[in-house]
Amino acid sequence: MSNIYLQETIRKLWEKPSTHRFMNALSCLIKDTSLEELILETAAYAACRCYDKKYSGMLPHSLLGLEGAWSLTSFFYSKNRLLPLVQMMWYAMAEARSEEVDIKALIGTPPTFDILNLETFKKFYLERNFEKAFPLLVFLMRNPEGRKALFPFLISQVLSDEAQLGHKLIYVIKTWQFCEAMKWQQYHLYWFPVIHAVLKIPPQVEIFSLVESYFNQNSKVFLKSSSSVSELSEGVCHELKESLYNDEKTVTLEKFSQKISEGYTGESLFEGLKLASCELIAGTDFKHWMTSLHAFHVVHGLSEVLSECDASTQIRALLMSVLFIKKMAILSKPFEMPASHPLKTVDEKNTPCFFLEHAITKGDVSRALGALEFMIAENKITSAALELLAFLASKNTYSVLYGHDIKCAAACLKSYTTSHHPLKAIYLKALVKLLASQPKEQTIYHALQNTQMIKPGYYSTEGSFQF
Repeated sequence: MSNIYLQETIRKLWEKPSTHRFMNALSCLIKDTSLEELILETAAYAACRCYDKKYSGMLPHSLLGLEGAWSLTSFFYSKNRLLPLVQMMWYAMAEARSEEVDIKALIGTPPTFDILNLETFKKFYLERNFEKAFPLLVFLMRNPEGRKALFPFLISQVLSDEAQLGHKLIYVIKTWQFCEAMKWQQYHLYWFPVIHAVLKIPPQVEIFSLVESYFNQNSKVFLKSSSSVSELSEGVCHELKESLYNDEKTVTLEKFSQKISEGYTGESLFEGLKLASCELIAGTDFKHWMTSLHAFHVVHGLSEVLSECDASTQIRALLMSVLFIKKMAILSKPFEMPASHPLKTVDEKNTPCFFLEHAITKGDVSRALGALEFMIAENKITSAALELLAFLASKNTYSVLYGHDIKCAAACLKSYTTSHHPLKAIYLKALVKLLASQPKEQTIYHALQNTQMIKPGYYSTEGSFQF
């Protein structure tokens, strides 16, 4: 299928979106189009319409949803990998309704050599001049060397900006990762809504001044510390989590500073922060899903791009994450870890995945956690079990969590599979709690199931590799 036909078909879907029309068009497209092409072109067109002029509410999420959906497909071994992509394609068509903008016209001709440099970009960025900064960003990002210099600067800037629960930081990191995954195809389109939002949404700097002051007072100690301890013990994790939830800001900063001076690596401390933020998801009422999830998304995103930043930015990122989790924990209180109802019968223990799916579908948090805990204890967390969780995270139409369930699943499953920490099961417990707690609305799932023979989660998997 030609790219022009694909682009025209996707563009037409935006004009009069209906589930029936969308599914018919999708059925034709996927016969001759790779999923990568489909998501690339959908994201490219969404980017042209995924922005606001005044940003009176939250910034548009559909591009973030598409990026999260693509990440989640790595946990599917069956045709069900269509599900998160289609959910977020539909979200994009429903949400990205701004007037189409001509991004190529915004970019214009290549800047002259004397202004095509990082210093000039920084000047326009700090002036919040989108019209002049955006073209420079596009041309600086043309090659790996330019990206390598530009990305740390962007991180250093959005790190201090808490506007909209840290969305600027999340948006920059996820778009960078999406471009990396797509080998920088059409990257200029995806960065338009990101930089537009970053520069047009008024900044909110609430806690970074405390971080900056604390860093300046202790910078010599921070930068001279040797990093040799690569894992936090369970006891240290518990100690730091309790401090994050309960201590005064300066006390918590001092406790993390002590761990830095004791030689704990940034990666190990960020693992502790990720685990603490997942316990926040597991232990808060569903009505606080937005604040608890954003603590995890911010910390998870930063943990994945630490290597792109210099030592001082890494320390600032750690301290900022500490205070951000603390702020989200205050907004998410009270905490109460849900009880788990253990599996008892032979049938339940023989097919725990089936009962896990049933409990999540019925919204029974205790039984879902009981099934998960049995699977963990019996070493039954296989690739099939992870695909089941990816599938269950992809069933809800966007209107429930605006794609946050898909993004959370991608982050939790990746964290679990890459971690060697003895407490890593918390990543799965947080995800299961979220999926069981959330309301269920599955219009797109049922439509896709009817047209593409998508199988129920427990019966869909083909692989079974143990983790």
